[in-house]
Amino acid sequence: MKTINIIALALLVISSTTVIAQQKKAVSKAPEKKVVATKTKAIDPLVLYSYYDAVSGLWGYKDSVTNKTVLTAIYQSAASKFSEGLASVQLNNKYGYIDKTGKEIIPCKYENGYTEFSEGLVAVQLNKKFGFVDKTGKEIIALKYDDAYKFSEGLAPVMLNEKWGFIDKTGREIIPFQYDFAYIFSEGLSKVKINNLVGFINKAGKLVIPTKYDYSSDKFENGVCEVKLNDRFGLIDKLGNSITPIKYESIYSFDNIFCVKLNEKYGFIDNKGSALTPIKYESAGFGFTNDLLNVKLDSKWGYLDKSGKVVIPIIYDGADSFSEGYASVQLNKKYGLIDTKGKMVITIIYDWVGSFHSGLVGVKLNKKSGFLDVSGNIVIPFQFDRVYYFDGDEARVENANNTFYINRKGEKIR
Repeated sequence: MKTINIIALALLVISSTTVIAQQKKAVSKAPEKKVVATKTKAIDPLVLYSYYDAVSGLWGYKDSVTNKTVLTAIYQSAASKFSEGLASVQLNNKYGYIDKTGKEIIPCKYENGYTEFSEGLVAVQLNKKFGFVDKTGKEIIALKYDDAYKFSEGLAPVMLNEKWGFIDKTGREIIPFQYDFAYIFSEGLSKVKINNLVGFINKAGKLVIPTKYDYSSDKFENGVCEVKLNDRFGLIDKLGNSITPIKYESIYSFDNIFCVKLNEKYGFIDNKGSALTPIKYESAGFGFTNDLLNVKLDSKWGYLDKSGKVVIPIIYDGADSFSEGYASVQLNKKYGLIDTKGKMVITIIYDWVGSFHSGLVGVKLNKKSGFLDVSGNIVIPFQFDRVYYFDGDEARVENANNTFYINRKGEKIR
């Protein structure tokens, strides 16, 4: 297993109070009401995400709302987000788990650790063996397995003597160790592999979808899974029935919308296999952002919405994905910035325009780079060889092969 750092964002949750009123009768007088109040447990609204400091080469955490640094970058690696209040971090080549104050709740002593808690437990490795600990660091399931994934739907896949099976949260074997590979349960099914072929079992260990596919996505989502057979791709349902013919050269999932490739062209279908667009595009972006996707047709780029309708004309020589409501576009070797309606907010006059973040966008003109606001005003003059993007109040920049960070005034901060 590997600890993966991925920039992740989460939703804020507000605690609520439930009031239960009970009515009590009394003799010879009006009924008296007794109110009993109970409170749900407050949920911490602070949502943190990991960030990389290019100067130190270390990781820390920022507030997802303010983008302010909460935990300084001191870790060799860090999980992209907190799960169940804790995050996996690496110090001195060992893994442990911290809370949102940076306190080490589970010591950094493990050789490996799953990036997130699930159902109150997390898989960790010590002396080349995996087991599970709870959020206090107490060993719940003995570290005796050769590999392990997280718990899902009450079961976890674990490997012993080169075979995979499933255990429950007491460590009891529920599904025998008989698979060459097994993944977590999702929607009642788990991906398993036998003799290099993939199928799906249910929680009783019954093979529901035969192990006949060369590949599948890791799990079912909304009743749909991608599969590969004889070098072609298609979609199946949870009974193994074909939703689409297995005929595509590739297939990718974009939020219940699938990008399919056939005869070197791309098109889009929904999770029932119905066509949203003809298969005619030469290229497509890597996913919807701000509910829009960049596509290429006849050597020009534009944007589709999730219904497959062209909402920003296909007229540009290049078009990036949207970020915070804006996207960089290219025309005649120059760049500008558009909004989600296709309105040009920064004129196409620049040699490069980056991704819009935290209210500013990096641009390049005459071999020097700086930052503009969304109205095209110069906020930080063109003085750098290269700029990246603002993450809150700081941005990474380069000059003469030196990498450093600046604030929103353009001043070096580290």
